[in-house]
Amino acid sequence: MKNILSLLVICLALTACGQSAHKFSASKSEIAQSSQADKGDVRNKYLAYVHSLTVETDEDGVRTLYEKIMASCNADKESGCTLLDSNLGMGQYVNGNIKIRAKSEGIQNLIRIVGAGGKITEQSTSVEDLTHSIVDSNKRIEMLQQYQKKLIELEHRPNNDVDALIKLTKELATTQSELEQTSGENARLLERVNMDILQISIRADTSRSFWKPIGSAFSEFAGNLSNGISTTITALAYILPWLVILLVFGFIGRKMWRRKKS
Repeated sequence: MKNILSLLVICLALTACGQSAHKFSASKSEIAQSSQADKGDVRNKYLAYVHSLTVETDEDGVRTLYEKIMASCNADKESGCTLLDSNLGMGQYVNGNIKIRAKSEGIQNLIRIVGAGGKITEQSTSVEDLTHSIVDSNKRIEMLQQYQKKLIELEHRPNNDVDALIKLTKELATTQSELEQTSGENARLLERVNMDILQISIRADTSRSFWKPIGSAFSEFAGNLSNGISTTITALAYILPWLVILLVFGFIGRKMWRRKKS
């Protein structure tokens, strides 16, 4: 009974794999045909978009634009706008960096807000094709679901002994774990496809901040002078012992040279 059940489980697994391979080949040809039919489409079904913007504005406008973009993203619930990363630097050079994920409509709206708040100096879009990854993931999920279904059917057979039930339970747990992991990876891939990413870099207009570095240098003069003096004192602490050693060796060398000369 145990041997027959083991052979049956192996045959079911091989059958599921063969069916999945056949369906996978068919799905590949279907994708190829659909891609040829949809060449006129602007956005492919499984493309992940990443947009990058660099905008320049006056120094007082950096913080204003930064907060406006953040507020617009928080208010945009329809496109699922999510803040992934943000940083606002208010030191010598004012700048801000924001990374946002949202649907395409929300991203375009944010790009318009950025353009209205300053001068866009650089704009780019990169695209990653995730078609093969998503199709492979879908096929694997389908295969695992079919295999899980047949294992459950085997588990409910009335003539199973204890050992067979233990093996089936273990195999079902392994299959369920693989199914959950594959489903999670598939969900992450689909999220990348359905939601675009926008990276915004806000910079202060350098032509309007000519005197700021000079003013910052004057304001930091006392601190820099203090650091310079402390560094010099520390260096002297390391040099003095070597100077003493050099003086001793010099004195001995001079004595020996004078004695040899006399």
